[in-house]
Amino acid sequence: MSPTLWTVEQALSDQVNLDRNVCENLVNLIEKEQCTLPFIARYRKNETKNIALDKLRQVFESLSQLRDIQKKIDSSINKIEKTGNLTGDIKSALRGAQTLEEVEFISAPFKNTGGKRTLAGKACELGLDKSAEQILNGERVNLNIQVKDEKGKLLSVKEVEQGIKYVLADVLSKDTEILAAIRTQFKKCGARIVTSRKVSKGESTTSKKETKTSKAGSATSKSVKGDKGRPKKDESHKYEQYFDFSVGVSSVRPHQTLAINRGESHKYLSVKLDVPDSFQKFYCNACARHWPAFYKSYRRLFDDVTEDSYKRLLIPMLTRQCRSELKQVAEWSSIDTFGSNLKGLLLQPPCRGETILGVDPGYTNGCKMAVISPSGSILDSATLYLHNHVKKAKEIVKLADLVQRNKCGVIALGNQTACRDTEAIISDCIGKGVFAPLPVKYCIVNEDGSSVYSVSKLAEEELPQLDQNLRSAVSIARRLQNPLMELVKIEPQHIGVGMYQHDIAEAKLSTRLDSVLSECVSFVGVEINSASEHILSRVSGLNKTKAKAILSERERVGGQFICREQLLNVKGLGTKSYEQCAGFITVKPLPDSKGSVLTTPKGATGKKKAKLLYSANPLDQTMIHPSSYELAERFLKKLNLVVDDVGTIDLINKVKKWAQDGQRDLSAVAQDLNTDPATLTQIVEALQQTLDYDMRDHMTKPLFKSSKTSIDSLKSGDIMTGVVRNVLDFGAFVDIGVQNDGLVHISAMGGKKLALGNHVQVRITSVDAVKKRISLQLVKLL
Repeated sequence: MSPTLWTVEQALSDQVNLDRNVCENLVNLIEKEQCTLPFIARYRKNETKNIALDKLRQVFESLSQLRDIQKKIDSSINKIEKTGNLTGDIKSALRGAQTLEEVEFISAPFKNTGGKRTLAGKACELGLDKSAEQILNGERVNLNIQVKDEKGKLLSVKEVEQGIKYVLADVLSKDTEILAAIRTQFKKCGARIVTSRKVSKGESTTSKKETKTSKAGSATSKSVKGDKGRPKKDESHKYEQYFDFSVGVSSVRPHQTLAINRGESHKYLSVKLDVPDSFQKFYCNACARHWPAFYKSYRRLFDDVTEDSYKRLLIPMLTRQCRSELKQVAEWSSIDTFGSNLKGLLLQPPCRGETILGVDPGYTNGCKMAVISPSGSILDSATLYLHNHVKKAKEIVKLADLVQRNKCGVIALGNQTACRDTEAIISDCIGKGVFAPLPVKYCIVNEDGSSVYSVSKLAEEELPQLDQNLRSAVSIARRLQNPLMELVKIEPQHIGVGMYQHDIAEAKLSTRLDSVLSECVSFVGVEINSASEHILSRVSGLNKTKAKAILSERERVGGQFICREQLLNVKGLGTKSYEQCAGFITVKPLPDSKGSVLTTPKGATGKKKAKLLYSANPLDQTMIHPSSYELAERFLKKLNLVVDDVGTIDLINKVKKWAQDGQRDLSAVAQDLNTDPATLTQIVEALQQTLDYDMRDHMTKPLFKSSKTSIDSLKSGDIMTGVVRNVLDFGAFVDIGVQNDGLVHISAMGGKKLALGNHVQVRITSVDAVKKRISLQLVKLL
């Protein structure tokens, strides 16, 4: 690989604004030690200076991109070298590039045109490159001697001159110094993205003529002939705001880029890059300064060549690069939104101790319902036709019986088709006391992906007795009961919490969402004796194969582990995997379990097999890593405490009292215990938690309701409470209990940042009942 003019560690430090030493540590942890992000975030705080997980993910992604850039630089140098165009300047420019966009910009002029020879290439084959070089140096050239017979394909002086122009234009557009100056100037020249309505077959052609007549410095994106690619159903209304739209390249928002790109791909929009005339003048002046002899000796030819080079080569290349960069920025912004929203959804607190009725609403095919117990087992199921006007009264009686017979205190209502109409019926039933004496309340649940789950192989294995139409109701109920444990069964990209999902590179989105899912599962923790394969496979350091191996070992040892150390006896789970996963797996021995157990070690053969003795350890129920057990014991001894009391109220209070001593020098204590302050702090925090501690209990709880509001009753100025259902880069959608969510535009947030699941108080600023649009202003977070 060709060496770059920069180091990964320094480039990483500049990009993410971190100390270089920290970046060196992170590169070592990620690439050499193969550590996962959750492990680094929790157990390597001393080496990372305790940076947040989101920052760690940024480092991980930036590091991956930098490695990709190095590979791209190497590939580009090799490709250009094969064309015979590689010079020292080009090689240095590529080796100095620190973004994929820079590499693309520098190498773009030398790209293979799919086997087709360029105009400049054809001219060079006819021997015109030498004459072009002489002209660049200001030397006089006799074009007549270049005229050849018919076989030579240069029949006149005019053809010779045109061929030389092509070669000169090519040289001007590929010069690395000129390109560097152009790239810098382009960022501040005031270029704009301009969109207009694309006229389809049968419509007026006025717009087409206007599109063709574009001024110099504008480039229109190519489009497929005809209406191929346009959806059969007319969706042009979705892009009305872009039918006559213009925005500065530096001001375009990510959601605008994605909307414009989608509108263009669906043949509703024409898109062009509008560059001011001053930019062309800058280019011509830069060329004149770079080739003064050419400019002074061949002024007319210079003007023709620079204009041709600018319009035919430079502007199309800048258009591609500009729009590619905008797309990259928009994609990452959208991926950030997806990741943040998914994290908020996964970390919603469980609804413990409740019997829940899950409802997958529907019109013609009825509302599918399933009742689950506090432990998640299925108690009852039914399909009720609540929207059938003939059967409605009888169906409501059946609903009341279903709720009362199973003593359901909570109804989980899916948020898709027929949600609001079903909500109105449930709200009316609560108001009229249909479920009395039960104090029933309901909650709207995001059901995206439940239909995917209901027809999956996993659903068939888990719920073989249920019709697939009823499985979605079970999934909805369990999503409220324990969101993380249920949503982990679904590929994260099927959980609709973002924007323009299908316009984003699938690999990028999948990688981020899988990472978020693994982080959430790991930090919440997994109890090994009750965990499923799917939840285990998401734990830091594990995968599906290792999860299966753990379950096999669990079955082999009688259905339960008694300590973390037993994981080392799992086939295929090495010391590195154990190191990465152990701290995120808790072991809670069953009530009838023994304090110790003898187990045959993995790989043991022969009649006389050695036995391994494993003993239960209370620290296995904490977030303290096994490698720090000895340190934790020494710390407890310092406080005259013992490991067997870990998790008891007495020990928790004593550790809290010790930690709250403002006069205590933690660094001195850490030094005395031969450790670092970060590791000691993590141990002290863990010892202050109960053994059933769940980080989700501190998150915003689901919003339960007992009544519904009509959009027709809303008016400007009304104060409402609601829950954030989706967060995008331009605002947040809030469920205030009517048919459609209201939008709190980013300008109406008062500088605050909202997250999915937040409970908020909002003021209604406008209501459009016809278009069902509600505009909101954030009053406060609840």
